[in-house]
Amino acid sequence: MASARCRILLTGKYLNAIRECGLTVSPPNARPVESTHNEREIIERVEAVHGWANAQLLDLIVHKSELISHLRYHTSSQMQAMLCRC
Repeated sequence: MASARCRILLTGKYLNAIRECGLTVSPPNARPVESTHNEREIIERVEAVHGWANAQLLDLIVHKSELISHLRYHTSSQMQAMLCRC
């Protein structure tokens, strides 16, 4: 169980970031961990929700917020500003 600590923490951070963007968080097949005492099953559940949360956050950052186009715009603007100084 100690090995899952970091994943649990990261998963919580990912889910909070998604919630802060105003989206509903409902991982598929999520069940309370208290319903089992099998450590392997707990780790499998943590891994599944972590993978889902990771994919959702990545999709939010890259596609829904159009991060790449924002980065290109700001990088382009910064390059133009640097060239104008010369």
